Amino acid sequence: MSGNWMWAAKCEGEGVRLVEACDALCKALADVGCAIDGGKDSLSMAAKVDNELVKAPGTLVLSAYAPCPDVMKTVTPNFKGPRMHDVSDGGFIVALLEMAFAGNVGIRADIRCETDPITFLFAEEAGVFLEVEHEHSAAVMNEFRGHSMVVGEVFSTYGPGANIEIRVNGGCVVNESLVTLREVWEETSHRLGLMQTDAACLQEAKQVRSTTELIAYIAPFEWGPVLVSNSAHYITSAPRVAIIREEGSNGDREMAAAFAIAGFQPHDVTMTDLLGGHTLEQYRVVAFVGGFSYADVLGSAKGWAAAIRYNPVVRLEFLRFQHRRDTLSFGVCNGCQLMAHLGWIGEYEGAPSVFLAENRCGRFESSFGPVRIEQSPSIWLRGMEGAVLGLWSSHGEGRFTYRSSNVLSALRKSHQIAVRYVDSEGQPSMKYPWNPNGSEDSVAAICSEDGRHLAMMPHSDRSFLSWQWPDYPRDWVSEDCAAPWLKMFQNAYSWIQEN
Repeated sequence: MSGNWMWAAKCEGEGVRLVEACDALCKALADVGCAIDGGKDSLSMAAKVDNELVKAPGTLVLSAYAPCPDVMKTVTPNFKGPRMHDVSDGGFIVALLEMAFAGNVGIRADIRCETDPITFLFAEEAGVFLEVEHEHSAAVMNEFRGHSMVVGEVFSTYGPGANIEIRVNGGCVVNESLVTLREVWEETSHRLGLMQTDAACLQEAKQVRSTTELIAYIAPFEWGPVLVSNSAHYITSAPRVAIIREEGSNGDREMAAAFAIAGFQPHDVTMTDLLGGHTLEQYRVVAFVGGFSYADVLGSAKGWAAAIRYNPVVRLEFLRFQHRRDTLSFGVCNGCQLMAHLGWIGEYEGAPSVFLAENRCGRFESSFGPVRIEQSPSIWLRGMEGAVLGLWSSHGEGRFTYRSSNVLSALRKSHQIAVRYVDSEGQPSMKYPWNPNGSEDSVAAICSEDGRHLAMMPHSDRSFLSWQWPDYPRDWVSEDCAAPWLKMFQNAYSWIQEN
C-alpha cells in the first residue's frame, strides 16, 4: 500500500492533527495486516495572500495493490449462470441493469420484499445475485425462503426487442425496452463524448447500440498448442525473428511472446543496434512493433521511417531483407504505419502510395471489435480465410488512405486487402465503432503482392491468448490458453521451415 499525505503541517494546530492521523493509520494497518511501503508527502499545503491564510484540508490518499497470481480469474457482469454478482453502487436495480446491458439481454424479474419498492430497489446494502441453471431454480428458491432473505426470480430474453420488466410484491415498477434504458445509462457519456469526438461517429455508435446482437465469432480452422521449449535444439536451431523497436515503442514484449510460443527464437533489435552496424542477415523474419515512436512527433512513424530512409547503410539493410525470397515481415500498429512509409505495402514508385491518417472520430481509439480475414496471398493468414475474430485496436492515426483511388482499386483487384473491420453479423462496415478509424472499404490490414509482408493496424500480438480477449467464447477455451490469432504466427513458422 502507498500513502500520499497532503497537509498544512507547518500551520498552528495542524502538526497535532497530523500525528493523530498517523496514529490512527498505524492502528488500522495493524488490524488489517498490511503496511505502507511508499508514497509522497506534501506538507506545505497552505498559501498566504493579502494577509489571509488559506489551508488545504488535511488529506491522506491510500492506494492498495496486491499480486495477481492468475490473470485468467476474471469477472464479467453479464448473465451466464451459475454465477454470483454483488449488489453494487446504485443498489439492486442498477446491478440488475448492468448485467442486462453487458449481455445485451432483456429481463423479467419478480421480487418479494418487506419494504417499499423504491427503498428496496435503490438500497446500497450488502447483497448478492445468485445465478443458477433453470432446472435448479426451484430447489434453490425453496432453500432460501423463510430465512429473512429477499427471494425472487429473474428470466432473461435475447434479441433487439428485449424488454426490462421488474415486479415488486406483484406490482410492475419498471416496464421499458432495453434500448431505451441503455440510452439513459449512456447519456452522460454521450454528452461528454460530444466534447472530444466527432458527433457523426457518436450518433453511429448510438445506432449500433440500439440494433446490435451478440457477435458470432467464427474460426474455421484449428490452432495451438502453445509451444514452450528450453531445449538445446530450440536455442540453437529455432528460426530467428528480429523484434525491431525504436524510441517510444512499447509492443515488443507481447510481439516476442507471440513468436516464441509459435516456435521462433525472438531477438530484441533496437534501431540503435542497426545504426551501429548490426545486420539483418541472420534473421528470417522481422517484426515492427506497436507504440509511439518519437512520441508521434510530425506524424505516426515518420521519425522511425526517417531513421531508416535517410541512413544509406540502414536503408540498404532493410531493402536487402525486403527482397530476399526467404524472409517474412509483419508490422502492427506503429509498425504498420512504418511499413506504409517505407513502401512495403502498395505500389512504390519513388514514394509511398498507402498512408495512415488520423482516425475519423478525431481521437485516440482503444477498443476491441470484430474483423474478418479475407482471401489474400498473405502467407501469415493461410487457412484462416473467412474467420471472424475479435482484435484490439489502439491508435490515433489508423485510417488507411491512398495516393489515388487507383491504388485502392489495384489492392482490391490483387486481393491484397487481407483483413477488414466488420459488424456483429460479420459484414464489412464503415460505421463507428465497428470501423474504429474510418478506413475506406473497412481495410484493417494489407499484404504485399507475394504475401510475405503483412501490415496490420489492430493488434493480433495482443490477442493470441484467450485471457487477452475481454470476452472469449466459452466453447473455445483450452488449457494452454491459445486463441485463434496464434495461427498466423504458426503459419509463419511453417513457411520458414518449408523454405
